[in-house]
Amino acid sequence: MTVRALLIIAALLCSGLVFAASVPDPTEQEALIKTTLLAFNRANVTGNYTAFHASLAKVARDRFGPDQLADIFKEFRIKHIDIDVISREKPMPAEAAAINDDGILTLKGSFRTRKGLVVYDLMFDQSEGQWKPGAVQVDTKDWKN
Repeated sequence: MTVRALLIIAALLCSGLVFAASVPDPTEQEALIKTTLLAFNRANVTGNYTAFHASLAKVARDRFGPDQLADIFKEFRIKHIDIDVISREKPMPAEAAAINDDGILTLKGSFRTRKGLVVYDLMFDQSEGQWKPGAVQVDTKDWKN
């Protein structure tokens, strides 16, 4: 079974000021990935997207409300997919973390778990002085609940 959830914000690429930032070290990258995916998971498991919405970059919060997020990610809720097992695993990067010319940090990779593969493609924007998710794409492959 493959389940995919996607939140892309075109406005993210034109979010205004680009802050001079460097690519976070691997420990910080893992924290960003896990924090984002576990907040995403918590929202899907509970059906309450308020905290996940609050964790997003301002441009994403302005574009999508909690109810819209619930609609975008409903397939995870409907299929009762709980990816909390990633908390005990190390992410496997698919490519090196990079910051593009617009100041967007991209982290792509996966977690291999006993339940299956969790693939992520995350984009972070400097928002309110820290890296916050602006685009979230999650896919599960060969998932067993």
